[in-house]
Parts: sequence; structure tokens; C-alpha cells
Amino acid sequence: MALRIRKPDWTDKATLLINGKAEQLLLDDDGYWVIDRCWERKNSIELQLPMCVYTENLIGSDCYVALLYGPYVLAGRMGTENLPSTFWGKMNNTAMNKMELEKVPVFKIAARQIPAYVESTSTNPLKFNIRLEGFDNIVLEPFYKVHFERYAVYWPISY
Repeated sequence: MALRIRKPDWTDKATLLINGKAEQLLLDDDGYWVIDRCWERKNSIELQLPMCVYTENLIGSDCYVALLYGPYVLAGRMGTENLPSTFWGKMNNTAMNKMELEKVPVFKIAARQIPAYVESTSTNPLKFNIRLEGFDNIVLEPFYKVHFERYAVYWPISY
């Protein structure tokens, strides 16, 4: 039987272990790793997907990038300053008051260099810091975990 495992776009360095032994991964034209063999009842399969920080441009722009860690989009926590009291209500949590753009830090390096300045501060829960001037107090977390405060997903670049 052939087993097909979808290859995530964000990794090229996966390791497949069958019964503890590394196997070569063969990628087909449809983007699946294919393992074609005779299987036994007690076979075990382990797929190791190493994760790292990388950037993706905003579609149609070279001036903004998002930071990702494996499949996770990272959001920078930007605080609760100037949020209206209605933001905390049950039905209306739209932040109507604007945030001053000067408070949003700008990457002054090329997008491909940014991951070198992002460091993990915790793996459980997943958190990162950016070691660049202006980003000192910004904590990055998976976007799905950021609630009830301002956040940034796409960061401006100016170099």
C-alpha cells in the first residue's frame, strides 16, 4: 500500500522514521511524500518536521512582512493603550481609536535577515522576542493566542 503524506510548504527538511529507522522521502508532482511498501500490523511511523522562524511578504508588497514559525503566524502584542471601554463588551470589540503609526516599529534590514534577530523565549507557551532597536518590549506569539489587545501581523520594512 502506498501512504501519501502532504508536504507542508514551510518545511523542506522533514525526517520520516518507520519503526525507528530513517527512510528516504520521495516527493511526487502533487506535493505528497509517498511511502510505497508492504506494511506490517505493528509498524510505527514518525514524521519529524523541524520548525524555524521565516518571513513571508504581504501579497503584492515588498514593504511588509509577516513572521512565521513553522505553520504558526506570529503576532506582536502591541498593548491596550487607547482602546475604548466598549472594546471589552460582549458584541463590540472593534478598536475604533487609532494607534499612532510611530509606535509600530519598522524593520530596517532585509526580510531574509530578520529571522536571525528573532529568539525563542519559551516553547510552552510559544513566545519570541525580536532583538532589534524599537522591538524591545514586543512579545511575539501565535496569532490565534492574541486577544483583547492591539497586535501586528505584518511589519513594515524600510532599508
